[in-house]
Amino acid sequence: MFSSEAESAMLGLQRRAVQAHDIFELERIDRALDEIVRNRAKSSPPPFQVRSALANAGKVLKERRATAAIYSLEQDVAAGQDYSGCADPGYLDVEYADWIDRAPLPVADQALLRRLVAGDEADALATDYGISEQRMRERISRVRRKARSFLPVLQATA
Repeated sequence: MFSSEAESAMLGLQRRAVQAHDIFELERIDRALDEIVRNRAKSSPPPFQVRSALANAGKVLKERRATAAIYSLEQDVAAGQDYSGCADPGYLDVEYADWIDRAPLPVADQALLRRLVAGDEADALATDYGISEQRMRERISRVRRKARSFLPVLQATA
């Protein structure tokens, strides 16, 4: 439960945030609001709460700025450290699985596509399904064609 003083302090900080145009000031106000919420039962006068919370927030942010000035990624890059990203090896498999799940295909066709994505070959699939390899290749071709027809629809909804 908020004390009326804490509530008044919050409203004052929110009014101040509306008028702020500096990112540092907005971060400071945000941290001050967090502090007032943590100490919501405090009964000291609202201006004192605001001043104290803003001062504490300012200390934290100034310390952060000092730390950032000491350690810069530019120094690492100049020293040869590479921060370029890399693709997760399993990411493409997840994308395929998601695409197959969202495609408006019959469950049997989705199951066949999942097996193909997993790397199963036509001869192994034919044995599992109990049909000739030629019939399985025809079925794979039809399923792929049907799946490709839904590709533009799925890309538009993604």
